[in-house]
Amino acid sequence: MTTEAEATEYLSNLLNRTLHLHTSDGRMFVGQMKCTDNERNIILAMTHEYRQPSESDIKLAAERHERSGAPGNVKVDMKKRYVVLSLTHKLSETAHNHQSTLHRLAHTHSQQIILHNSARSSFMALRTLTRGRIACTNSVHELDILDTLTDDWDLEDPHLSSSALDLHLQCEFAAKDASAIHDILMGFITNGNYADWLCQELALRQENAVAAVKKVVELVRELQVGYMPEMGIGLNELKKRAEHVLVQLQGLNGIFQQLQTDIQMAMAEQAQKQRDAEVQEEVDAQLEKGV
Repeated sequence: MTTEAEATEYLSNLLNRTLHLHTSDGRMFVGQMKCTDNERNIILAMTHEYRQPSESDIKLAAERHERSGAPGNVKVDMKKRYVVLSLTHKLSETAHNHQSTLHRLAHTHSQQIILHNSARSSFMALRTLTRGRIACTNSVHELDILDTLTDDWDLEDPHLSSSALDLHLQCEFAAKDASAIHDILMGFITNGNYADWLCQELALRQENAVAAVKKVVELVRELQVGYMPEMGIGLNELKKRAEHVLVQLQGLNGIFQQLQTDIQMAMAEQAQKQRDAEVQEEVDAQLEKGV
């Protein structure tokens, strides 16, 4: 019988497989390979990273935009990128021995929860989930507005043009992560799948979104030094909106911590109800036999 330590080592070594990864949202890499659900979850949880455009991509986009004479910001098309991980033959030799333990671990790290408004613990979990979803929705809305506030900038100014592009990209990155967080929180409600790896993904995406918005605030502060007389009101609005989004995204940290507590309480309550129901069934069965 394989030990849990050996199975954990096997899961961590999954990243040594040959794995071609691509992205559909520009941020999270999705693996294409034959694997169990638990293996896929771990791979996804360990392959998050920013996908920044190269200098050549930016230069080509700027030249194309200049030739077209179109108004607005420069849009950068990023090529599909692949990450190739090397193959470890040891994995294929030992995989069969680990399957039973992997199956057991999968059930240990992924649990099903049904949230109802009637139970207090479930109500609190739903309320916390709703707070997180509202914060993400508001953040995405504000980021969309931020992205449009640079449309009337003088892109003939090289510094302003570069800053506008940076602001556009950072707003886009933050909005994608905030949208993904919203979808994960909604998934907790609709399908009840609660897993440790999803909590890790929430934390990673929140960290990435906060970093992107901090970059927006930093860019605006730099612009205020050189362009405040000409763009005072516009830059002030940019800064205030970005700082507001930053507060909301940073606040997700506390919401996630509260969510874990609320869901664990709801799970404990549901487990107790299940045990009580089983005991009642046994009592009823004994009474029927006695009759």
